[in-house]
Amino acid sequence: MEEYIFRAVQQTRRDYHVHSERIYLTGFREGAALAYRLGLLYPDRFAGVVSLNGTMPARGGPLLRLPAVRNLRLFIGHGIANAVLPLSLARKDFRLFYAAGMGVRLRTYPTTHKIHAEMLRDVDRWVQEHINEEHDLPM
Repeated sequence: MEEYIFRAVQQTRRDYHVHSERIYLTGFREGAALAYRLGLLYPDRFAGVVSLNGTMPARGGPLLRLPAVRNLRLFIGHGIANAVLPLSLARKDFRLFYAAGMGVRLRTYPTTHKIHAEMLRDVDRWVQEHINEEHDLPM
């Protein structure tokens, strides 16, 4: 799966001229664990990670490469009525990243283990904020 994702990113960068600082890994439910894992193992290849109703993988501590991952942005969107992966797990992930000094945002939504339309709007706004920050930096 890892190699497939890296090839897809490479092709996208080539075809659309996208800079690595604008590539965000997004995972939904079980896919969030993969997005976390790849983003935290290869933080120099991605701008950030988005987890929607997912959690960190049980193994492979994210803070093993702490200096390298501090620049990785994280967005956690989670349903308040998620019985499959309770909100407490997302909050635990948030506290871990926050304590490590990482830029992390946690938003909750009135949903279960499903995508909520507001999640996608918030992810879009969050990514746009970071892209706009790039343009606001002095030369």
